[in-house]
Amino acid sequence: TAGWRLPYISSDGQVIEFEGQLRTDIYSVDDVQLDGGRNFNGTTGRMIPQVSASWRYPLVKQFSDSNLLIEPVAVLTLSPNGGNPEKIPNEDSLVPEFNDTNLFSSNRYAGYDRVESGPRLGYGMRGQYQFWTATYIDWLFGQNFRTDNQGDFPFSNDLYSHFSDYVGKIGWHADMLDLAYRFRMDKDSFSPKRQEIDASFNLSPLTLTAAYLSLQNDPILDSREEISGNATLNLTKTWSVNLNGRRDLQNDQLTSVGTGLAYKNECTSIATMIGREYTRDRDIKPSTTFLFLVGLKNLE
Repeated sequence: TAGWRLPYISSDGQVIEFEGQLRTDIYSVDDVQLDGGRNFNGTTGRMIPQVSASWRYPLVKQFSDSNLLIEPVAVLTLSPNGGNPEKIPNEDSLVPEFNDTNLFSSNRYAGYDRVESGPRLGYGMRGQYQFWTATYIDWLFGQNFRTDNQGDFPFSNDLYSHFSDYVGKIGWHADMLDLAYRFRMDKDSFSPKRQEIDASFNLSPLTLTAAYLSLQNDPILDSREEISGNATLNLTKTWSVNLNGRRDLQNDQLTSVGTGLAYKNECTSIATMIGREYTRDRDIKPSTTFLFLVGLKNLE
């Protein structure tokens, strides 16, 4: 990928950024099934030019013991349609997800095998209220529009819609407690299609996290409801132990549980983990996994 970026800040505080890039992918593939039952073996690729312009206007109000930030945001991205030829297999972007974290991204696929294409516009409002302490509240609300209604990326249950569902987040952040509520609401009825609650408690040396997820007719994952949790105990400055689990509330069953021991210093991280998956689906049976991971930070 080769690109060029030009940031600009106006005299009244508007932040504008122009960006252009040319991305080239080359694949060597075997046994890729094409339409008509044919298989493709060989080398293929794609070249994707893209230009984008982002605009945001941070508005700040100072109070005697706090401050308020309100920031409208818009990102316009232009690229040719048809960026995913059938000769390129999809192995790393099987579960695309539209949420508050990628609302303003030019490409929302997590992997490399799929790319967004066509003209599209993300727009919304975000803000933050900072108290006199380290406590603050932040929020975001927005939507996406695309001219190509044949896009592969699922913005809503209507895969052929020009407009996406609404996504957003409301968060509370303090010294010992972090809370976040994330949502995706139907673009027509405003009914919740995805709801997620995350909580983190820092009770040093113990950290507890919990998450709740509810999906209603998700275009990729269908409907599900689950809760998960993790507990990490810092034994020393470098050693820690953790315990985690996940439960399917829809089917009232435990789906996974695991524990691990980790070591981390300024240069190296080492972790051992053992876990049990209870998922059973056709030829997938419950299994136990053991992992030994080594990370060298100076090579990242």
